[in-house]
Amino acid sequence: FFSSLNQLSTTTNTKQIKSYIIVNYLQIKNDFENQRIGTKIYKPASILLWVKLLFVAWFRMIFVVSVTQEPISIFGTEIPAVVGHTLGFFGMQFALILIAFEDIVYIFYKEIPMWPMSVKTTKNMSVLYLVLLIIVTALKISWASSIFVSGIPWFVDPWPHILDRVWLVLAAVMPFLFAIHGVKNEPPMVITVLNEE
Repeated sequence: FFSSLNQLSTTTNTKQIKSYIIVNYLQIKNDFENQRIGTKIYKPASILLWVKLLFVAWFRMIFVVSVTQEPISIFGTEIPAVVGHTLGFFGMQFALILIAFEDIVYIFYKEIPMWPMSVKTTKNMSVLYLVLLIIVTALKISWASSIFVSGIPWFVDPWPHILDRVWLVLAAVMPFLFAIHGVKNEPPMVITVLNEE
C-alpha cells in the first residue's frame, strides 16, 4: 500500500515538474517572440526543454527497475539493477540543475532584483546559488557512484545526510522561492489556443 501511495505521489510530483518545465519554456518562447531575448537564450532553451523532460521521465526508473532484480542488458552489455534504479535519481538531479540554470538565466536577462537586493547582488547571489547546487550535486552523485564502483563510499556519516539536506534546500526549496518571486513580479501569462483553418 505505502509503495503504491509513494509511487502515486512521485508520479504527481514529476507531472508538476514537467508542467513547470513546459510553462517556463513557454515564457521563454514568449519573451523571444516579443524580442526580449535573443537566439543565444532561446535556442539552448528549446534544446534543454527536451533534455529536462527526458531526465524527469527517467525518474520513473526507480519504480520500474528493482534493486534486487537480475542485471539489465543495455546496448549489448549488462549493468547491475541497482545502477539502473539509481540512474533515475541521477537524471532528476541533472534536470533540477538545468531548471536552476534556466532560472538564473531568467534573472540575468530580466534584471529584476530579488527582495531587498540590488540587481547586481541578485545576479551574484544567483551565480553563487548555482555553483553551490552543482558542487553539492556532484558530491552526492560521486558518493553514490563510489558505492557502485568500489563498494565503499568515499565519505561516511554524517556527511551524506548533511549533503542530502543541503541539496534538498538548494534543489527543491530555492526554485520554489524563485517561482514565488516571479509570480509576484511578472505579469500573468495568458495562453491562447487558436484553431486556424
